Amino acid sequence: MMGTTAGRHGRVAVVTGGASGIGLAFARAYAAKGAHVVIGDIDEAAMEQVRVQLSESGVAVDCVPVDLQVAASIAHLAEVATGFGALAAVCLNAGVAASGTPVWETPDDIYEFVVGVNLDGLFRSIKTFVPILVNQGVAADLVITASMGGMVATAYGGAYAASKAAAIALAKSLRVELSTLAPAIRIAVLNPGVVATNLMRTSAARLPSETAVSVELVEGSHDFLNQTGVEPDVAVSWALRALEDGTFWALPPPEDPFAQMLAAEHAEIRGLSSS
Repeated sequence: MMGTTAGRHGRVAVVTGGASGIGLAFARAYAAKGAHVVIGDIDEAAMEQVRVQLSESGVAVDCVPVDLQVAASIAHLAEVATGFGALAAVCLNAGVAASGTPVWETPDDIYEFVVGVNLDGLFRSIKTFVPILVNQGVAADLVITASMGGMVATAYGGAYAASKAAAIALAKSLRVELSTLAPAIRIAVLNPGVVATNLMRTSAARLPSETAVSVELVEGSHDFLNQTGVEPDVAVSWALRALEDGTFWALPPPEDPFAQMLAAEHAEIRGLSSS
């Protein structure tokens, strides 16, 4: 555990992938609500920078190295977090991306890496944290960060799209199950479109080296995200609003290109069902 803050601080917000981007925005949002933030991330150097920044602004924060592909690592994160108090929020946000090949040319190790983090890691995180939330018997937030890429067709990123579509399916099942078993838990699935983050760079740094994406593609994708995307705190505001409204779905506004693609798909489906 990095830079632990002494003492107990009441309710706790856990954020995986919290060292940058949307995860960091979640950490800041829950810190503003008075929570003790516990960040889990695989990038220890980035976490230390975040810990210093948040601590200097008066936030109670702890950082725990975590590998979502290792169940014991996630369990350790949960143990640290619950040591500070009841969980007010769990934001399962960590994820990776890979693109550049059609589905049939996607290397096995790339597919296994992306699915291993985005789906298997999410599944392990759900199995670890949801029982804690249920057994607490008090109100809490659960946010799963998926992607509009899991809802609409995206070329040359099939492994990512499949992992995020599966993440949405898990979230939908949880919504139904928790509504009966633990209605005090508010749940939302965040499906951001284009967001200004370092996702492509941080993902590329962890891709299997023998099948790494070209530097040109990584930097081109990074520039696209950061020149055209919304700020991470904007995407997080969609999730927080969905939690408050009880609407579950946290989506980009209608003018977003991905939202327009989704609307077109819905129109196509409605046309088929009425024909």
